[in-house]
Amino acid sequence: MWMFPLLAISACGSFSLQDELALIAGDGVVTQEEYDGIKASILKDDKFAALSKDTALIAYMKKYYAIKNINVVLPVGSVEKKRLFDVNVYFENSFSMDGYIGQADLKSSVYDLLVNTKQFSREVKLNYINNKVIAVPSTDIGTFSQMLTRKSFKAKGGKRGTSDIAAVIREVLRRTDAGNASVLISDFVFSPGAKTNAVSYLEMQQVAIKDAVIDQLGKQDLSIAIFQLRADFTGTYFDYKSRQVALHQVTRPYYIWFMGTAEQVSLALKNHIVSEENGHLIQNAVFFKTGAPGVPRYKVVNKGRIGDFKFENSDHISAAKTANGDFAFNIAVDFSSNLKGLDYFSDKDIYGLSNIAYSISVRKLSSAELHSASFSGYTHLITLRTKKLQTDQLVISAMDKVPQWVNACSSLDDSAIGTDITEQVRTFGLSHLLGGVYQAFGQGVNDRKIIEIKIKIDK
Repeated sequence: MWMFPLLAISACGSFSLQDELALIAGDGVVTQEEYDGIKASILKDDKFAALSKDTALIAYMKKYYAIKNINVVLPVGSVEKKRLFDVNVYFENSFSMDGYIGQADLKSSVYDLLVNTKQFSREVKLNYINNKVIAVPSTDIGTFSQMLTRKSFKAKGGKRGTSDIAAVIREVLRRTDAGNASVLISDFVFSPGAKTNAVSYLEMQQVAIKDAVIDQLGKQDLSIAIFQLRADFTGTYFDYKSRQVALHQVTRPYYIWFMGTAEQVSLALKNHIVSEENGHLIQNAVFFKTGAPGVPRYKVVNKGRIGDFKFENSDHISAAKTANGDFAFNIAVDFSSNLKGLDYFSDKDIYGLSNIAYSISVRKLSSAELHSASFSGYTHLITLRTKKLQTDQLVISAMDKVPQWVNACSSLDDSAIGTDITEQVRTFGLSHLLGGVYQAFGQGVNDRKIIEIKIKIDK
């Protein structure tokens, strides 16, 4: 049984557990995101070692709130849960994937994915998919990864010529529920055909994907994490006019989708389902249903200020003064518990400000800053600057947007892929593919605000 003096925890260091507990209890509910933020902070400091387990931390929180006579609802997910869901893996075995499977890159990444998935799921079930789902009897993930060959693809049958991507996504979603998360692996290259208007085809597929996701959202709590990976490719590529192009030892992107509840996606991300250590991961994007904007842990910091002010508390400064007409201050923010991921919040274009007289910049904290006492438990630094200082309630909003890399990696004409190196690292129709997903999650939402930070400024 842990014996940790309640008052000692706030006695030293810049991170005060009790102050944070008081702050997050202001609305009478400690959300899972808030709890995860607290836990992430204490795990970074050895003096909180006695509270590293959920049972100990929850007991401490209950005791603290009881002493302070604060009525608060704690998150159900704060205590470790049993593995209550399977993960069904669907590997698209169309002709377009043949060029990847003769190389080691994709096989090793898929094997690593399956190993990581075993850590948080009840059972991993293996399947191929083209125009139908083809179950793989073996549950040996090593054998499955090694048997990703043209011969085995052909032997499993199905219509391998072309795949209707929207239909594939709908079929996988149809098999996804609270007890069954899904992984879909494919190059996701659309195949309009020689006599089909490519743009019209992509637009129809985008609507069909949107429709499939909306239908599933009506049945369950759904989130989707999408990972872009790279792999060696030698084989035949089919361009948007269905012409065969021979590619030899080029690097091509492919994608891994994880589909499930928000909790399942969170577990997948926390367990690094797609490992960054193998060097094949390029980018990722996460889509979920937006509701009321979340409020991350944040505080105004002294570093990098221009002008002067007094600290009233973490979200309030007073006696603000300019220096040579300029005023600037920084906010440390913890985005570690948001499904979008740290890279997403490093893009200044996702932010909006209630006062357009301010400019904004944002960056991840450096390694040295992350290990410093003043920034312990935070991930980013947001800088606000203005030449028109006034008393204000400044609201900083982070919006749900399609990541910039999607358009940069998308193509509408892959006919020159045989010789164009820049085209070889793009995916035909990618912006329509993920555009359909993005639109589905925003259906009926007027404001796609996912984060809100408020700072009171008094002159």
